[in-house]
Amino acid sequence: MPADGAGAGASRNALAAIIDLLSDSFADFSLNELTTLLAVCEHEGLSVTSVARVCGFTEATASRNIRRLAPDDMPGALHPARGLLTLARAPNDNRSRYVFLTPRGRALCELFDTWMADPARAKLVPARAPRARTAAAG
Repeated sequence: MPADGAGAGASRNALAAIIDLLSDSFADFSLNELTTLLAVCEHEGLSVTSVARVCGFTEATASRNIRRLAPDDMPGALHPARGLLTLARAPNDNRSRYVFLTPRGRALCELFDTWMADPARAKLVPARAPRARTAAAG
């Protein structure tokens, strides 16, 4: 088998480790949320409209995903408020909002980058990450 085949398999394993980490850390993390998070990881500072375009979502779906990935203290945040993305208004246009990573979101994206660059490192991380605090937990 060619070397690039082994690399592709390793990349798939790293992606599987990323999905496992998200599933273990956050209840009901959706594929749409992952797509939104990855788009912002790659293009931080996009408008909500641009996130929708990059992800192939409607603006309503992009907005809903962003608000689900926002901290619970952000106005308009939706349950489960994962604390990974935040919205900021443009200084010269109160209608436009731009999407940025929170420190927690940035750390997660950096971990994804590390795992994708060196998939063997994904195996060094414990299989079970602690679950994020939920409102029910208190």
